Amino acid sequence: MFEYADQGPREYWVLGLHAGKGFDDYYVGGFGAVRFQQTDLNYNILRPGFIVGIEGKRDIGAFTLFGQLGYIDWRYASWAAQPNPDNGFTGVMARIGTTYQINDRLSAMFDFEYGYCGGYFEDYGDWGEAMVGQIQVAYAMNDSWDLLAGYEYGQFRANTEDDGYESNITLGVRYYFGGARGFNTLSIPVQGFAAAGWAKTTD
Repeated sequence: MFEYADQGPREYWVLGLHAGKGFDDYYVGGFGAVRFQQTDLNYNILRPGFIVGIEGKRDIGAFTLFGQLGYIDWRYASWAAQPNPDNGFTGVMARIGTTYQINDRLSAMFDFEYGYCGGYFEDYGDWGEAMVGQIQVAYAMNDSWDLLAGYEYGQFRANTEDDGYESNITLGVRYYFGGARGFNTLSIPVQGFAAAGWAKTTD
């Protein structure tokens, strides 16, 4: 009898911080975050993980280019007193992208995130990777409200034989209480944690 789960654990929360400095059209800085994530599809147990890294962006006319590079560590077995971790995602995460101000009201953002876990993913000694692309569009209805639409597609691979896929569509509105308008280009890279959610599912 063949049995499988069609999704990974999705319950989590993230608390992150950024620190940096702007230089004319440039910004450079660092980030860090802790994340508590569901450990299994059948258990409401949240375990901690973290990500730390560097980030930067540059404005070039109507474009803004941005990038982030970090180290992520989240593992199932850290709570089980096992000698070797089995399922999780520990390794390098990278995120790159651009925004484009199409006109006074319409703007778009594209970003791609990649992560690689070399030591264990679905089992100890097995590698895994995450590849997620996203596009978002924002339309300014007035000085305070935006309409938002987005599409995200991700592939989470364990070795070369097991794959998980996700496809998400988002629609919404955004209200500005103050500060700069536009996309949050340097949001915390989180797809490595999403990949960890797929590790046990692909096992």
